[in-house]
Amino acid sequence: MDIEDIKELMTTMDKTSIEKIEIEKKDLKIMISKKMAGENNVIKSIADDLSGRDMLSEATGAGIEEFKNEIREIEYGKSLTVDEDTHIVKSPMVGVFYKASGPDDLPFVNIGDIVRRGQTLCIIEAMKIMNEIECECEGQVIEIFAEDEGIVEFGQPLMLIRR
Repeated sequence: MDIEDIKELMTTMDKTSIEKIEIEKKDLKIMISKKMAGENNVIKSIADDLSGRDMLSEATGAGIEEFKNEIREIEYGKSLTVDEDTHIVKSPMVGVFYKASGPDDLPFVNIGDIVRRGQTLCIIEAMKIMNEIECECEGQVIEIFAEDEGIVEFGQPLMLIRR
């Protein structure tokens, strides 16, 4: 089972009234569940080692991390309402997300802040290089999706700005 199969399963499940699916294969267990109408759609994943070992193999662990990142991307895609009045700031690279230039410094931006074109929004560290991510439009920060010091993927939504 690869990421594409899991994505297809999640898309299919979202179009039905099925609330929960569990799949077990060798040393991997995947559980996908959703809340029904009137509640927020949430997709959760659980990956367990079924063979009794404490740690998954590196290959399986990497696959699980990739799967978790794909789920985050799908969750953001569902929660975002994109139109002419909003702009999604996406990560231009894989790296570590930082809200501030240092651990004791104030964040570059907070939810509710007014930002201008060219203003630094965050830093993404990639290969020991600190890359400042600048705002491409003027507006107000209405959501910050990435966690401070968390790993972000290429194209992953970082922030939502209302123009």
